[in-house]
Amino acid sequence: MKHFLILALLLINVLPARGALLTGDSAPKVKVRDLKGAQFVVPDSLRGKVSVILFWSVGCSSCLEEMPAMEALYREYQRKGLAIVAVNVGQTREIVREAISGRGISYPILLDADNKMTESYDVAGVPRTVILDRNGIVRFKIIGSVPGSKLKKLFQSLM
Repeated sequence: MKHFLILALLLINVLPARGALLTGDSAPKVKVRDLKGAQFVVPDSLRGKVSVILFWSVGCSSCLEEMPAMEALYREYQRKGLAIVAVNVGQTREIVREAISGRGISYPILLDADNKMTESYDVAGVPRTVILDRNGIVRFKIIGSVPGSKLKKLFQSLM
């Protein structure tokens, strides 16, 4: 009995938390709004494309520093089947608009005002990047900033 209890405790510590989003899982379906107020359904709106989902916040300087590199990759690979969306975590439309103003961002900026997408995608902090394959399957989860060169290699491996 003692060995069973020890084994059970070890498994609890090793197994992922219930509901944790894992590599190989189907991306959770979540409805959010873009800056214009239009509904955007993830992953349905991204289906058929290799998709980079960047979770960010206005107060995260490394998040804002990543955006120009993301924009360059988006412009280079959009026609080849790459989608990039930046999901703002819990801030108002006005604050987000002001933060990205003048940055030349052309990929969709999404608002997760109620944090439902953040919770569904198991995001504990920003920046956080999730890369989906063309079928909406989670292939990579990255905590922290991602150099453009690394990101490029990751999504090219899925194209």
